[in-house]
Amino acid sequence: TNGSYHAHNSLKNITFKELTISGGVFLSDYSADAVNTDIIFEGCIFQGNEASMETNGFNGIKMSADSKYFSDINCTFTNYYQAIYIQGVDGAVIKNNNIDGTVHNAIALQSSEDNFLKGTVEVRENFIENTQDRAIRVGNATAEFELTAENNIMVNSGDSDGELFKAESLPEGSSAVLENNYWNGRTAEEAVANEAFRPEHIGITGGTFTKEVLADY
Repeated sequence: TNGSYHAHNSLKNITFKELTISGGVFLSDYSADAVNTDIIFEGCIFQGNEASMETNGFNGIKMSADSKYFSDINCTFTNYYQAIYIQGVDGAVIKNNNIDGTVHNAIALQSSEDNFLKGTVEVRENFIENTQDRAIRVGNATAEFELTAENNIMVNSGDSDGELFKAESLPEGSSAVLENNYWNGRTAEEAVANEAFRPEHIGITGGTFTKEVLADY
């Protein structure tokens, strides 16, 4: 009825597979009883809207919570064409995506005052292009946070300063490994805002991509 509502809604062990989605998927967890865990996106195509892409919050995948975590998500996003935004990350895999055309960050791993990033996060073999801001943005983290971003291709992307990656200052014990990415032809100093995380090696070493891999990469 018009006066009814759900006290909470949990998603556990769910795979969204080979779907074509017009718009986005938005998971918002502000309930004391809700649990969101082991959510997988595989082989989906997100069809954005050029007229709406300037709108703040228009995301292909958006997961948001101010004081909780999407615990043990272990997401695998495949063949997406919109940005990925997760606030409250406790482990995730973001791999083998095509992200084409975002006004803001292509992949945003964000936090609030009560849910700093934690767990192991892998960002691998993504083809990111036509992003008008940084390709990867990372918020505040706990000491247990481990980020590995390897073998990603970024073309025609970056903010007004040419930066493609930025993270808030990570605490002692946490880590961010950014080796072997193609940074739009830029040096590590140009592409990575954080001096402490700048890689020694630029250029992918292999991997599987759904778009053509040029020799320059």
